[in-house]
Amino acid sequence: MAKRVVDSVALAGTRFVLGVSPTSMARQADGRISVAYTEKGGEAKTMTFDTVVFAIGREVQTAGLGLAEAGVQTDKVGRIYHRNERTTTPNIYAVGDVLANGLELTPVAIQAGVLLMQRLYDGRKEKMSYALVPTVVFT
Repeated sequence: MAKRVVDSVALAGTRFVLGVSPTSMARQADGRISVAYTEKGGEAKTMTFDTVVFAIGREVQTAGLGLAEAGVQTDKVGRIYHRNERTTTPNIYAVGDVLANGLELTPVAIQAGVLLMQRLYDGRKEKMSYALVPTVVFT
């Protein structure tokens, strides 16, 4: 879906600069915005735009945590397999963007964490229902 949106907006004349790290922005006398950024290879560049919109992606950062040694199974990019936030190791739990087949939404992670703590420490039974979370794509 995201690719369709990007392709459609690009056809209308919007220029996308992907996979870079912005280092500074400055408004020019003509009102346009000069953006300095570094490409993945380390090369520094500057471009000028009428409008700047940031879109920050998410990448799972579970490498080096020793999950496999603890018996926690992950998918090929490091997202954790779970059932009701319980990983494949009975005493290890996970919530948020790190879950395989989860939703990358902050309010969902907060609610899942609250419900998990209530189950673990307050004797409650309610589980997070990921199927009932409304989502939308803004264009």
